[in-house]
Amino acid sequence: MYSEEKAGFSFLGMILSVFSAMYGTVIRIRDIFYLRGIFSRKSLSCRVISTGNITVGGTGKTPMTIYLAETLTGLGYKVVVVSRGYRGSVQKKGGIVSNGREILMGPDSSGDEPFMMAARLNNTPVVVGQNRYNAGLLAIRNFNPDIILLDDGFQHRKLFRDIDLLLLDS
Repeated sequence: MYSEEKAGFSFLGMILSVFSAMYGTVIRIRDIFYLRGIFSRKSLSCRVISTGNITVGGTGKTPMTIYLAETLTGLGYKVVVVSRGYRGSVQKKGGIVSNGREILMGPDSSGDEPFMMAARLNNTPVVVGQNRYNAGLLAIRNFNPDIILLDDGFQHRKLFRDIDLLLLDS
């Protein structure tokens, strides 16, 4: 049996599919421009490892970033975690959430996930900033890390990463 409600949903689905395809095409063109050097990427003076995903939703990026920070610190590397600081009040200007010994800002300023990482990670500073390159420079100036772990940084193409670690929801 045919209903208008189902037809309306199908029409909405068709419209959303068209927008999704257009968005995907724009993203692919952007990625090609970065790969070919048409858009330039900025590099930091230390290694950068990014955790990210290609799907929507939680795939364990933050727990993986915590695991990597603990493991690399345990191996003797100086590590700083850089996160966007989603919904934190200092997201745009950036800031230091933790110096690795004490937490310097709360979740309202830093965002929930950076605060959680700062509370969990001992001896690993956490820095936030929407502009990951500037946040990385802040981390380098203050902590001189061997490695920056970029939490949820795969789509942030402006910053060169030595390793992109992509996680999938299983």
